[in-house]
Amino acid sequence: MRECEVLMKEPSDAAAVRVFPPAVPLLTILLGVAFNPLCPFNLKLSALSRYGIGGAIVGVAVLGLGLYPVILLRRTGPSENL
Repeated sequence: MRECEVLMKEPSDAAAVRVFPPAVPLLTILLGVAFNPLCPFNLKLSALSRYGIGGAIVGVAVLGLGLYPVILLRRTGPSENL
C-alpha cells in the first residue's frame, strides 16, 4: 500500500528555487547603499557624458537580453512565439 501512495503523489506547483528571486536584486541594491560610504564612486562627468554612458548600458542590455535569445532560438529551431 505504501508503494501506491508514493506513486500517486502529486507534483508541487511551486518552483524549486533556493533563493526568493526578487531578493537577489534587492540585496544587490542594499549592498551598494551600504558600501557607498566606505568606497564612494564620484566621477565628475558632464550631463552629456552621463547620458551617453547610461544609453550605452541600456543599449547593450537590450541587445544582450533581447536580441541574443531570439537569435539563439532561431538557430536551434523552435519558434520564439510560444
